[in-house]
Amino acid sequence: MRRHQLAFTALILALASLTAALAVSPTRAGIIPNSYVVDTTSDAVLTNCQALMANDCSLRGAITNANADAAADTITFNSGVFPLATPATITLGSAFPNLSAGLDTISATSRGVILDGTGEPSAFVCLGISSDGNTVRGLQLTDCSIGINITGAGDSNTIGPDNTVYDNT
Repeated sequence: MRRHQLAFTALILALASLTAALAVSPTRAGIIPNSYVVDTTSDAVLTNCQALMANDCSLRGAITNANADAAADTITFNSGVFPLATPATITLGSAFPNLSAGLDTISATSRGVILDGTGEPSAFVCLGISSDGNTVRGLQLTDCSIGINITGAGDSNTIGPDNTVYDNT
């Protein structure tokens, strides 16, 4: 009888542990978060984002990748391309796709990243958010109609710290 009680207790503990892991893990149901490192100032849709290749991951491409899955993805910026002391500019030809998958982070903290809507009042938003639980920090957004626009289901988003929004209409 004692051996059956121990086996039953071990089974209950294993099930409880598995249930807890599935409830809080961002990898539940096979969804694994991705990290994308923007390594170019290009505004093209560059989605390869391989760590060993240069100039293959644009911000537009990283947002496109993050929107393609339901994971809590993180987008950061290469310090060699976007040094804090001399910020680099991504000149936008059009609005980025909205952050639409939810739970994604764009972090330019300790980097110099300027999103520029081409120097004149533009007819588009620099960065749009239409999902919940996103974080955007450390960006400079200039010369767009709106710097950051949260629409639709965009609840519980964190904007900041360290964003600078200026010269937008």
